[in-house]
Amino acid sequence: MESRSDPRLQIEEQRRTINELQTPVLQVWDGVLALPIIGSLDTARAQDMTEALLARIVETGSELVILDQIGHLAAYEAPGTVNALIDDFLDRHRR
Repeated sequence: MESRSDPRLQIEEQRRTINELQTPVLQVWDGVLALPIIGSLDTARAQDMTEALLARIVETGSELVILDQIGHLAAYEAPGTVNALIDDFLDRHRR
């Protein structure tokens, strides 16, 4: 059994924390989320953001998302990729 002091577990926990800080999906009102998009996006970060956003939409049942663009917006830069990621996510989470 791995202990809490296991460096691998600490690194994984730090990665999760960093990822959550890089992709803050905020519930601003009932049924409304906001996703501030700060800095540049690469494919991996765009995928992480999309998955985090879609997970929060499912979790909260929100019907509206405010995308606060402070950097680049992947949906405009690579719409085919974003659409494929959304389709994949929805396929995996349909009941």
